[in-house]
Amino acid sequence: MFTRGLESRVYEMETVSASPSEFIVLFHYCPYVNCWRQQGRDARQIETLCDICMEGDHALTDALDGVQLAVETALARGDAACRLRFYQSQEAS
Repeated sequence: MFTRGLESRVYEMETVSASPSEFIVLFHYCPYVNCWRQQGRDARQIETLCDICMEGDHALTDALDGVQLAVETALARGDAACRLRFYQSQEAS
């Protein structure tokens, strides 16, 4: 699972729940958001940059038949953590 390697320590990841149909993970830290803040980016720019970065995660789930990704909260939006919910869609074949 992707929460076991170096990434889990960098992003300070916490698994909230895991089942065959749903996986929810919190990211308590984001090096990208931290860097953008250090660069003096404003909140709107940070949110936009985060959306661009998240396109890679959405592309990954798009490649998996029947798997969807919902970004429920985001550090870039001022939330306390990013909460990502991966789940099996009803259309899965």
